[in-house]
Amino acid sequence: MSFDKNSYAQDRGLEESFASAFRRTALVALQIAVLMLLSAFPFNFWHMASVRPAFLLMAVYHWAVFRPRTLPPVGAFLAGLLLDLLTAGPLGLNALTLVAVQWFTKTQRRFLVGQSFLVLWLCFFLMSFAAYGFQWAMFSLFSLTLSPVRPMLAGAVVTGLFFPPMAGLMNAFNKRLSGRSPSV
Repeated sequence: MSFDKNSYAQDRGLEESFASAFRRTALVALQIAVLMLLSAFPFNFWHMASVRPAFLLMAVYHWAVFRPRTLPPVGAFLAGLLLDLLTAGPLGLNALTLVAVQWFTKTQRRFLVGQSFLVLWLCFFLMSFAAYGFQWAMFSLFSLTLSPVRPMLAGAVVTGLFFPPMAGLMNAFNKRLSGRSPSV
């Protein structure tokens, strides 16, 4: 068997692209894991311990707009299932919510990509209210009583208010993944 220098270079290129893809996937998985843990942590806002900013929702929205191939729907679904297990919530509710948010955001990606940050933020606020509203409706439906609206509204508002600093961090992370240094 003869050694072909060109085939070796091609194989080496495949290994490097696999290695960089693995590195990118591992870094995104780490970011998702950290944001999942933050999403599971109950913060005490306005004396409501049940308010949890949906950091994972922010990540799904961000990746759906800026790098839709980075977090596939299966990844969003699995992250949602793990979040359900961490928060002892109804199994599949966060998974369904995250996949729906990801799908809807991807359908609006053409509109969102060229917009200013203010428009992205307002659209995220709407998405946050839609996600929290959907979960509130599901809780009410399954418990056969109307759940309190105040924690749902507070969660949506707090999630929306946390989006700008988290978007800055995710944008810096996104630039790091592309090999560019984040702008200061």
